[in-house]
Amino acid sequence: PDAIPRGLRGWGSKKDNMEITWEPLLDLERNGLNLHYNVWWRRKDLGEEWSNVTTLRSKHVVHNTETYMPYEIKIQARNEFGPGPESNVVIGYSGEDKPTDAPTDLRVSKVDSTKANIHWKPVDPDSVQGEFKEYRLCYWRESSLVPGLVVSKEKKTKGFYSTMAEPSGILSDLVPYSKYKMFMVVANNRFESPPSNTVEFTTKEGG
Repeated sequence: PDAIPRGLRGWGSKKDNMEITWEPLLDLERNGLNLHYNVWWRRKDLGEEWSNVTTLRSKHVVHNTETYMPYEIKIQARNEFGPGPESNVVIGYSGEDKPTDAPTDLRVSKVDSTKANIHWKPVDPDSVQGEFKEYRLCYWRESSLVPGLVVSKEKKTKGFYSTMAEPSGILSDLVPYSKYKMFMVVANNRFESPPSNTVEFTTKEGG
């Protein structure tokens, strides 16, 4: 075959695997019978030998991987006349696991009637056990300071993408003269960490 299989990628569907997938060749690209695929993979940057497999399918699962490690992957199609060209190397990752560490020292500053500045201490990047997605703040209006006014306590979330040493953000669209509670988690593509400390704060009267 002259064609290289398209759409080659590697990703973890579990914390200890990597699924290598690609698009099968079209019928007009096969150029012969007995089409199959040679797939190679190895951990990136370790200088390992390539592992390889030959398969008729358009997927191969590598088991017993460590959590969220980069792999080099390449592929070629073969038929009865021999092998086609090898693909370029792509980088795939084994699966993600639950982040182990919670953000710490969540606190507020400069609270006015509708917004608050928030600050927190970041987690060690290795503890995320996957691709860092965001710091996710979960907050809700606990009560109104207006006597007798009932509130819904509906939980809302807001994501902050920050890799700074002293991250901060602004929480806006708050209701004046209300008591709020909030906590924070760190998220990768699949999981959230345990929660940070819970913080209570009060917005000022509007007007």
